[in-house]
Amino acid sequence: RSTLFPYTTLFRSWKSNGIGNTLPGFSTFLDDEFTVTSAGSGIGGTADSGEFVCHPLIGDGSITAHVVTIDGISAAQAGVMFRDATTTGSRNVFLGRSDSGTTYSYRDTVNGASTVGATNSSTDPHWVRVVRLGNTFFGYISEDGITWDLLGTSTVTMGTAAQACLATSSTDTNSKSVAVFQSASVLPNPWTSTDVGNPLPGFTQYEEGQFVVRASGSGITGTLDSGHFVCQPLLGDGSISSRVISVTNGNSQASAGVRSEEHTSELQSPRASR
Repeated sequence: RSTLFPYTTLFRSWKSNGIGNTLPGFSTFLDDEFTVTSAGSGIGGTADSGEFVCHPLIGDGSITAHVVTIDGISAAQAGVMFRDATTTGSRNVFLGRSDSGTTYSYRDTVNGASTVGATNSSTDPHWVRVVRLGNTFFGYISEDGITWDLLGTSTVTMGTAAQACLATSSTDTNSKSVAVFQSASVLPNPWTSTDVGNPLPGFTQYEEGQFVVRASGSGITGTLDSGHFVCQPLLGDGSISSRVISVTNGNSQASAGVRSEEHTSELQSPRASR
């Protein structure tokens, strides 16, 4: 008799970690979506229990994701997180969704109690983002991935090399939940990524000085733009330069380049170059 355990298949540099789990969890990455199956007693208190899909990030940066669905009991959690380590009582900052809304929480002492910093009762589909600047963290929420509102902030001492994670828990040790994330990106500060013009969900990967950007969309031209954009703010005069190494897996009209943009709405705004 053969015994088959849940399997995990992930994009490079991402690793799935079952932390404090009573039932095996697993994760998959397909068509730019992370699907994370998890059990666990919950994320919070003095110890976390769930499935955490993590990407290392050295220094300042952010993790962003669209939490598309959470299938499980009403208290099941899914969101984004910075963790100092993959132990149950690690210091962390968590911005998570459940059926009751979105909660920003943090644990600033190893094995200490988590603190709920802020909540938002909206149950609309949410994008979530946590930004790290030194030991100060900021949690943002959005309904469209373009316009962001600050929900909470905290000071938590973490090492330079932290883990940026998609964090999930069924909050029930005897059952599992399934969370689906789209457009998950871990980027160095001050870069962030967003879909513009309602294309299929995009995805950005940063590793060893290279950005790998997966995008759909109708094009960057005419009166409306549609694609995936990786941006950082620039005040006053300046420039952006990049070497486009390759454009693959698209038709002959697929495009990639650089540009200066007034804002990231789909309506065409004044821009300098691409």
